[in-house]
Amino acid sequence: DSNLKVSDMVWNHNGSVLAVSFFIDDHIGPCAHTNLISFFKFNSTFKPKGNLLTPYEEKIELETNACIKCLDSHPTISNLFVAGSYIGEIYLINLANNENKKDLVDCISKIDSAFYKETVISVKFVKYENNIYYIVSISEDGRVLVWDPAEKLKYPVIGFNLKFVLNKMTMPINPTCFANSPQESFEFLLGTYDGNIYKCAFPKPDSESGSNQ
Repeated sequence: DSNLKVSDMVWNHNGSVLAVSFFIDDHIGPCAHTNLISFFKFNSTFKPKGNLLTPYEEKIELETNACIKCLDSHPTISNLFVAGSYIGEIYLINLANNENKKDLVDCISKIDSAFYKETVISVKFVKYENNIYYIVSISEDGRVLVWDPAEKLKYPVIGFNLKFVLNKMTMPINPTCFANSPQESFEFLLGTYDGNIYKCAFPKPDSESGSNQ
């Protein structure tokens, strides 16, 4: 489709799958497009040849009910991906389901005023402890949500709105992207619409976090 534009792409941790998401750049109001995520599977001997990718073994396409803005892959599980959409939904995707003829989407967050209604601009797997990873997502209006995948995205573990205190005035932060620290899981650098980079940190979520968002 000539109207499709690539919004994001990510390799899985062992380089056997390339995920590519798409969007249509004519949003007036909430996104109402049916779109897709393509997963290109390569064999273990995959190596780029010159400027071209070698032929992939298989392409899996996942249809979504909105354009997809961002992707990430699990740091240790090769078949697990997460995606954020233009209407505020988060998809947890398991390619292993394809072998069993099951739905590729393990779970999807609901659109709710307490969660997201705005575009999810970035979503990442973040190490919680040992081999446990949480999902951190940020919307374009500066709302941060932390999800435990084991809870099937029914509700976030913790959530808050980003604010910057300047001269005793609380100013909203409108992020465009974020990068988590490789040393401290819940420290981030935020890129914003105003061209600045901010450092953000919050306490590691615990069993009490969900009761006091």
